[in-house]
Amino acid sequence: MTGLKISLAALVVVAGCTTASIESTWRAPSAPELTNVVALSPAPDGARRRTVEDRLARQLSEHGVHAVPGYTVLTPKDRDDREAMIAKLRNDGFDGVVTMRFVGAHQRLEYYPAFDAYWGYAWGPYWGTVVPETVVRVEVNAYSLANKQLVWSAMSNSVDPSNSAQAIHDVSKVVADRLARDRVIGAAQAMR
Repeated sequence: MTGLKISLAALVVVAGCTTASIESTWRAPSAPELTNVVALSPAPDGARRRTVEDRLARQLSEHGVHAVPGYTVLTPKDRDDREAMIAKLRNDGFDGVVTMRFVGAHQRLEYYPAFDAYWGYAWGPYWGTVVPETVVRVEVNAYSLANKQLVWSAMSNSVDPSNSAQAIHDVSKVVADRLARDRVIGAAQAMR
């Protein structure tokens, strides 16, 4: 019975936690360090797009980067013409763009063995718990405006977020931390 109590307590802890992590990354060998960036989201819903851009810009700024949400410097018309958007951002002094987009979500079953599993069948029947989990996948890319090229890309996942705002927050945090660690972003220079 003690093993079952431990398993249920572990289940409550695991089910109540949200984890966001980076699945994979790629970095261009000669990627410049970006210091003045625009956070962009292609989300079709304007409110969701602003939420993503706000959160991502805030997390990037915590690493000393000058980062602004795209909606504060671009009009919907600016977003329709890629070349015009790049020219406008370069003219405004930005050196990079960091994008974040929802890729998909799926359910998986996760097995959590009971404590008694360690002792095998000697202590009675083998018990464990199978818990469904929702995995939300988000892609984040960083582009250099100087050469208009992708300089960093990551696929992240968030397990069992309680809502979309939490997933956006958690993924933005782990991605911003990784961008700083990989030296893709750096502290902004004094503004001219």
